[in-house]
Amino acid sequence: MNGPVGSVNGLRSTAGSDYDWLMLCRFHFLFVLLGLLMAPLWAVAQGVDGPIQVCPVQPQDTAPPIHFDRSDCWRSDLYDIDVQGRSLWLRARLVPPPADAPFLGVLLSMKAASEVFVDGQFVGRNGLPGPDANTELAGRMDAVLPLDALALAAADYVVDIKLSSHHNWLQLSHPIHGLQLVDYPNVQDRTLRYYLPSLLPMGIFLLALFYFGSLTLRSEDRSVPALLAGMAGLVM
Repeated sequence: MNGPVGSVNGLRSTAGSDYDWLMLCRFHFLFVLLGLLMAPLWAVAQGVDGPIQVCPVQPQDTAPPIHFDRSDCWRSDLYDIDVQGRSLWLRARLVPPPADAPFLGVLLSMKAASEVFVDGQFVGRNGLPGPDANTELAGRMDAVLPLDALALAAADYVVDIKLSSHHNWLQLSHPIHGLQLVDYPNVQDRTLRYYLPSLLPMGIFLLALFYFGSLTLRSEDRSVPALLAGMAGLVM
């Protein structure tokens, strides 16, 4: 049956096409905002150059091994190393920092007590590693230890780290979260630097959630706005 808005005069199909085009633009806009939200996370550079050399700590060890070529040593990716319930030596070459960095430190983001050595010389600790829970002093999950830039450069940015993790009431599948050179002395600086820029996109996603949610209730075709509202809610 034909009418003022029937299929014959084409008004309904034109309106439908405009509606679909508008929803498609909003869909792409939401994905752009998602990219802005994730950008601070993608900006975190990988801090380790190459695989990590790993050796168990021997009872007589007072300094890092000169060579990590014992039969009980191995190579591993950083995030695959499980130090829980044992003590390990790690040797890693860190990605060099910018030449004009005002401060140089190593960020230890891991569930472990740790000591850091450069060219065999002790430079700092987070907690106190030990062979068992009685001798270990648990460290903070995230800590920045200052380093001497000249000494680190002379060592070709190679650091040795003694780790232990015996105070485990919760087992993690990946207890080591990060190891990298940083230009700030405080862990909170990293949090503010990488996540404050996310607040604006998150606020926009919150508005998008309410907007597309209300549009879902008012539209005849609810599938597209409902999808967009669900995506905005999922990101939040």
